[in-house]
Amino acid sequence: MGSFGRFWLISLFCIVQVFSAAACEAQLSEHAIEFLGSNEQALSARLALIESAQEQIEISTYHVESGESTTAILDALKSAARRDVRVRLLFDGLNMELSSCEINSLQAEGIAIREFHPKDSGGLLKLNRRMHSKLFMIDGKFLIVGSRNLRDKHFGLDSDKYVDFELVLRGNVATEAVRYFDWIWNSCHVGNATGKQKIELSEKDTCADQVAAICPIGPFEFRPQFDAFVCCLYDAQINKSSKRMQDQRIEWVNAARHSLIIETPYPAFSRASQKAIEAAAKRGVRVQIFTNSSSSNDQPLTWAALQNLRRRFLKLGVEIYEFQGQDTMHAKMFLVDGQSAVLGSHNFDARSDNFNLEFCIRVESTDLVQQLQSRLECRRMESRRITNKNPARGMAITDRAKTRIRQLTAMLIRPLL
Repeated sequence: MGSFGRFWLISLFCIVQVFSAAACEAQLSEHAIEFLGSNEQALSARLALIESAQEQIEISTYHVESGESTTAILDALKSAARRDVRVRLLFDGLNMELSSCEINSLQAEGIAIREFHPKDSGGLLKLNRRMHSKLFMIDGKFLIVGSRNLRDKHFGLDSDKYVDFELVLRGNVATEAVRYFDWIWNSCHVGNATGKQKIELSEKDTCADQVAAICPIGPFEFRPQFDAFVCCLYDAQINKSSKRMQDQRIEWVNAARHSLIIETPYPAFSRASQKAIEAAAKRGVRVQIFTNSSSSNDQPLTWAALQNLRRRFLKLGVEIYEFQGQDTMHAKMFLVDGQSAVLGSHNFDARSDNFNLEFCIRVESTDLVQQLQSRLECRRMESRRITNKNPARGMAITDRAKTRIRQLTAMLIRPLL
């Protein structure tokens, strides 16, 4: 090929690169960002932002259940509704565990509540497709995005605790998150919530107007730590047929040149994610995976799924760190080349790729990513680096048998994990 031909070939390649990046870069806009690093801060931020709302509040979550933190948040929402703030709550129908009494008391205040694919909607396909997005929007101006559900476990108010991570953002991304919320809210895949028909000794207190006493929490005031460029990432079809979210995320992984850090509680990687991780390691990228151990993981099959890939990953130089704490690590993010961070509800697993509706943000900020890397350095101190040593070695025979069965099961149902 002559020099003229090479010139046009290089030019065409550059044009393709520009247009392939334009889909996301066109959405990038500057935002003020603050970490919600503790359970207390996460709860106080929600209560303070609800109190500050003037026009509208939208909340979506995968799992909601009665508890002290949930009662405090729901009572704050009732107060907002009484001052004519429009409140809409969108829950996943499979994991909506509020009582009918609680639902009725919210609806009596004018709060609209819907469920995505309610349990009685029928069909295995609907049962398998869940709404996993975790969003908290105030007036289309503030957005909390991350890994927390509305359960005491996620706010440190239960004996079983999750280690979560979230950001609160101010800017246009909140408006886009509301549009995403509206898209699901107005679809034929949602129905009105009715609540669980159950009677408990504590239900009388739960339905009372008085807020349950919770741990002392100081007032939250938004103090942005970073100004960064942000864009949203989500699928455009309920059935995820276009694979837009997976393809974009894999594209960012493929763009890594120096470092790729993945934090996920459920490392049941899809084949596309596995190939992208392996390709990154082969081209010299330092790949680190932070996840749960067999004892801290609340989903044993996902831990077993990583064991099926352990030797393959380690041979390529991938570093695997398992959290050794008593709680369950539940945060989800990946960091690329010390410049980009992607975080939200996506678990970087096959289920998030193929079935669940997820919402993530991509943040472009070296300062923010450095802080996230420092956070993961602390996580490394609480973790054990995995080696080629067989994890089943030294286990009791029964535990070893359970591990083998789980690994086989994880292999057979991998796309569903």
